[in-house]
Amino acid sequence: MPLMPFTVAFVLGILLQGSGMGYFYVFIPLLTAIFLCFFKQTYSAILIFALSIGFIVGTVHDPAPLQEHLCQKQFRYSGVVRELNSSDFGRRLIVLIDSCNDRSCKPFLVKMTTPSMIPDVTDTDRLSFTASMTPLRSRLDLPDEYDFNEIMRRKGVVGECFVSPDSLMVLFPEPGLLNSIRRMRPVISGLIACSMLDASSKEFLNAALSGDRSMLSIDTMEIFSATGISHILALSGLHVGIIAWILSLMFMPLYIIGCRGLRSFLLILLLWIFAILTGFGPSVVRAVVMATIFIISYQFQRVSSPFNSLCVAAILILMFNPQSLYTIGFQMSFIAVISILVFAGKLNPFSRSKKIPYIIFSYVSVTISAMLGTGIVSAYYFNIFPLYFIPVNFLCAVLLPFILGGGMFLLLTEFLGIECSWLVCLIDFLYGIIHSFSAYVSTLPRATLQSIYVPPFLIVACFFTLAVFAIWLYRRRTVYLTAATMLGLFMILSSCLLSYPKPGMEVYIPRSSDKTSILIRRNDTLHIATTAPFHEYGVVMEECQTKYRKYMIKRGIDSIRLLPAHHLSPYVARNNNIIAIPGCMFVLISDIRHIHAYPHKINYAVICNGFRGDVMAVSETLSPDTIILSSDLNRRRHDRYVKELLESGIPCLSLRENGFMRICK
Repeated sequence: MPLMPFTVAFVLGILLQGSGMGYFYVFIPLLTAIFLCFFKQTYSAILIFALSIGFIVGTVHDPAPLQEHLCQKQFRYSGVVRELNSSDFGRRLIVLIDSCNDRSCKPFLVKMTTPSMIPDVTDTDRLSFTASMTPLRSRLDLPDEYDFNEIMRRKGVVGECFVSPDSLMVLFPEPGLLNSIRRMRPVISGLIACSMLDASSKEFLNAALSGDRSMLSIDTMEIFSATGISHILALSGLHVGIIAWILSLMFMPLYIIGCRGLRSFLLILLLWIFAILTGFGPSVVRAVVMATIFIISYQFQRVSSPFNSLCVAAILILMFNPQSLYTIGFQMSFIAVISILVFAGKLNPFSRSKKIPYIIFSYVSVTISAMLGTGIVSAYYFNIFPLYFIPVNFLCAVLLPFILGGGMFLLLTEFLGIECSWLVCLIDFLYGIIHSFSAYVSTLPRATLQSIYVPPFLIVACFFTLAVFAIWLYRRRTVYLTAATMLGLFMILSSCLLSYPKPGMEVYIPRSSDKTSILIRRNDTLHIATTAPFHEYGVVMEECQTKYRKYMIKRGIDSIRLLPAHHLSPYVARNNNIIAIPGCMFVLISDIRHIHAYPHKINYAVICNGFRGDVMAVSETLSPDTIILSSDLNRRRHDRYVKELLESGIPCLSLRENGFMRICK
């Protein structure tokens, strides 16, 4: 595995650059490498040089911040759509901007939000729109809050904007070979949607063959996540391997007539077309690179090393996009393959001489091996661990090649206008088995471990334990098994201690552009008082469960409750716009009618959207300790209120820059 040390050093260089180290630190390794070369320490010099290359690559691809002259001003922009996500409330697009006010500019990525589905937009379309840009910053108001913008920043997005549908225009599909291939994905999705398949089969095939998960239902994703097979919904090496195997069978006649080179060329070409079609996802590129190396090695009758192929894939991906190192897809894909290469062969109790038992148990050993590496990482990101993953993954491994193969053949027949009802019935039947069995397993008692909190140090301890266990598998010495067992017990004990809920009461007012919400956490319950209308309560609940999932898990919160207009308890009380907790009282003011004398002392008066009165009257009538200006206020009115309060010396707090937090005893 000669490439493994080089790759590790290269990755370490990218991590050092991402940690914020300056240019000065890259010169020290370079000088050290030159010094070692002078003394003929070539191998050490190469490793240090690899670290420097990683640092330089990370620096070169580090996106420049949004230019100041573009901030908070209206300009006419033009750019190409790189990513598109739709929901019930609008669309979120990642757009590569290359023109400002009809003049070329240095390209940069922005997150664009629009509340309408009109006009129709697809990937690789060139858009023109008017917007005011703001830098993409974190808007974290609670500890351990999920940072959605962090994912965007890792992709190189530097700005965000809101675009009115009236100012958005689709100019034309962006020309170019790669863009033309990308535009084949809607065609594939259309062929699948027009087929006679059941709705559940359509949504699965659309995700598995085109990478478009927009058709997937929430119930399906929850069932597959609870049973440990959510990886079959996202394009991965498994899909690429199955597609490569199916294509090799299709091109077998070329092999028989002696056209081995043509067969290998077509295989590689179609696999790379698939990678382009699906958007160059890290897991797909990794699998395609490894498959390409394997096919070329086979063609020239050379032995290929899986670890070296994996290293080549990692270097190629990170050379062009070093930010991929921080994405979940990259981490899960490479960790899964490394785990399979290290553990799968040793965990199989049968030797290759016993072919049938070896093949059968290979499905089990591969599943266990992949879960050994990715289980702790998945629990860290998604806070869930499936316990019955072996039988469901075994069933998927057996049936998935037939489903994907049938889906590819069905696409061909749909394109040619041929109806294959028997093939439709077969795909529906096979996928129905997977879906029904997964749904049944997800309902079994203790099917999943929910609400798992995994701190970073536990991930390090887990991989250290796996490394010691791997050494024992290959050397079979008792000392390594004992060490791995003790490390495993330490991890279990640490997990139990960390999961102990922390009692207490906390009050937060997070920033929002369309509502004001007060979050009150008491022990294991999160109470929410919001100015959102009644029909949006479900949206508020879902938003809180998504954004504050890790916050809730870490503190043992197991329920969210929306406070009705009238609620009375010893700890949290609400009377219309008054919210009271022990030692603290809030008043939500969105109308001048809320300004009148109250029988109790007001600690915080929260000025919300809808209030157009005199802020000084609020201070004189209510005499609050502090006036809080909500982030959903009109910016001009907000700035005027801030100026008036500061000039009068009245304590005030603006939520536009930071949220509100108070820890109560």
